[in-house]
Amino acid sequence: NLPRPSWPRRSTATSTSADASALPRFRLRSRRSTRWPTSFFSWSWTGWRPPIRARSSPSRSPPAPATPPSRATAACSARTAPTSSAPRSPATPPPSAWTSPSARASPARPSPLSPPRPCLPSAPSTSPAPAASGRPASPRSSPPAPASLTSTSPMGSTSGTRRPKPMTDMGLGCIAVGCPDLRELTLNWCLGITDLGVQLLALKCKKLRTLNLSYTMVTPSLGKCFQMLPRLQTLKLEGCKIMADGLKYIGISCVSLRELSLSKCSGVTDTDLSFVVSRLKNLLKLDITCNRNITDVSLAAITSSCPSLISLRMESCSHFSSEGLRLIGKRCCHLEELDITDSDLDDEGLKALSGCSKLSVLKIGICMRISDEGLIHIGKSCPELRDIDLYRSGGISDEGVTQIAQGCPMLESINLSYCTEITDVSLASLSKCAKLNTLEIRGCPSVSSAGLSEIAIGCRLLAELDVKKCFAINDVGMLFLSQFSHSLRQINLSYCSVTDIGLLSLSSICGLQNMTIVHLAGITPNGLMAALMVSGGLTRVKLHAAFRSMMPPHMLKVVEARGCAFQWIDKPFKVEQERCDIWQQQSRDVLVR
Repeated sequence: NLPRPSWPRRSTATSTSADASALPRFRLRSRRSTRWPTSFFSWSWTGWRPPIRARSSPSRSPPAPATPPSRATAACSARTAPTSSAPRSPATPPPSAWTSPSARASPARPSPLSPPRPCLPSAPSTSPAPAASGRPASPRSSPPAPASLTSTSPMGSTSGTRRPKPMTDMGLGCIAVGCPDLRELTLNWCLGITDLGVQLLALKCKKLRTLNLSYTMVTPSLGKCFQMLPRLQTLKLEGCKIMADGLKYIGISCVSLRELSLSKCSGVTDTDLSFVVSRLKNLLKLDITCNRNITDVSLAAITSSCPSLISLRMESCSHFSSEGLRLIGKRCCHLEELDITDSDLDDEGLKALSGCSKLSVLKIGICMRISDEGLIHIGKSCPELRDIDLYRSGGISDEGVTQIAQGCPMLESINLSYCTEITDVSLASLSKCAKLNTLEIRGCPSVSSAGLSEIAIGCRLLAELDVKKCFAINDVGMLFLSQFSHSLRQINLSYCSVTDIGLLSLSSICGLQNMTIVHLAGITPNGLMAALMVSGGLTRVKLHAAFRSMMPPHMLKVVEARGCAFQWIDKPFKVEQERCDIWQQQSRDVLVR
């Protein structure tokens, strides 16, 4: 109901610019915040700008007449623009804020008319903006970041995917210049990053403590680069190519390193690895997974130079002998995590590892020479064990698993996949571990629904279950799971003897999110569709491709609309299983190729 203001005539050239300057304006102002790097911007209200008289100049041609504003613009101007006699609103900044450098360095609190700031950084506007506001603000005027600030590049954030990210040295240079207090940076799979970008990062970010350069084109032979990072404590170079004497520079420069990852690095030799571990006296975590060129010489240097290690991962290091593996238990008594999957470990080595009484994670899968005798030593000496992996360890039977269950009451995860000697006796003993949440018994044909019912009753925190190719598990086991395992989130029922009844009983578990049901001969399209419609929390389902044409398309769309993603598997039915020793030889042949 406001009256429409009377706009002046445009007969003179001087009144045109004055009228245009009287309208409210928005301006792209750099708003500093410790929550985001200085390269992010947000819109902010800058207040009303008083009209400025245009100076007439005889040498310049008069400006073109402006277009009359719309009714909505005039109403906005009448509500926001104060008169010359009215006092200025306290929320409106003075005219000096437009030109004062101090006001630009520390902007005032936005007025109540300002729009709310977004929770996430918005993309830069495509509309034309003044040159001063379109450039990133200088880091000198930004407030210092707190000591606990951890910044990570959006391009190089750890997302869990192996898709290359479009990050180059130019973007890394912007991060280095704009975030001098950077503490943690992850650049894995950023293939555009080279040594030049890392050198600039080391020059500007002196407080960097964690650096992840996994699967990049960086060569860790930058001696001067690592010398400029005296506070670096974590360095991850997974999948990088180690050049000649590359590790020696790390050993000389990064003396304060506590975590070093050289997993799947090509070019690592015994000489270089022995030198770098001899210089890193404070090293706590070391990862040398899939380094097949190192031998017992490196293992002896690691155990003698780093006695305070708490984590050692050396999966698929096939050149380590059983005598070298025994040195771990004799010298590294503080170990909490050990991964020696696919190694030459035997029962004597397990007996030596029993000296590591603080072990909480032990992965000894694909170790063909271990038996129940070695597991008995682990069960008696490692009461804090929480995670054990015995994948494809064919010499394990009920006796060893029972000893683990009795000696390790804090057990949370166990992998017994393809341990063909396992029966329901092992499951009955594991049911006494009340904190068990992950159970993998894939490929154990002697396990039945009787043992699974014991797990369901005793392990109420069970969240992940894999019973693939356990042919004796049927609907009875599913009924017990639906009654007692209300924390179940993920299950694999492929090749089991479950029918529509068992599948419908599982659908009563509200928290079930991931289900794999491939090659279930007892289910029908109608029963499967009914189970999918009842299970409202499913987010991912793996099915055989044959069911795709048997199920109504509109029903599938309804399930997908609730957030469930289908993965259609087209694999032939395969019941027979390969022996562990044959499978191990085939896997090694593939790795050698």
